[in-house]
Amino acid sequence: MKITDEQIEKANFVNLPSFLMKYGFELKKVGKEYVWKDHDSVNIKDNSPLERGKWYRFST
Repeated sequence: MKITDEQIEKANFVNLPSFLMKYGFELKKVGKEYVWKDHDSVNIKDNSPLERGKWYRFST
């Protein structure tokens, strides 16, 4: 199955913290971001519906 450019663009606007917590990932809220409890070097922006979801891994 090929993923279309439209599907990729739609996925960019999913609220990543909500999605991850729905599937059992443990996140800790720190200011306007979340930190993944298993890998505290991963910071995830809490984006609004009109913002792109962003994350950063500080250890790499």
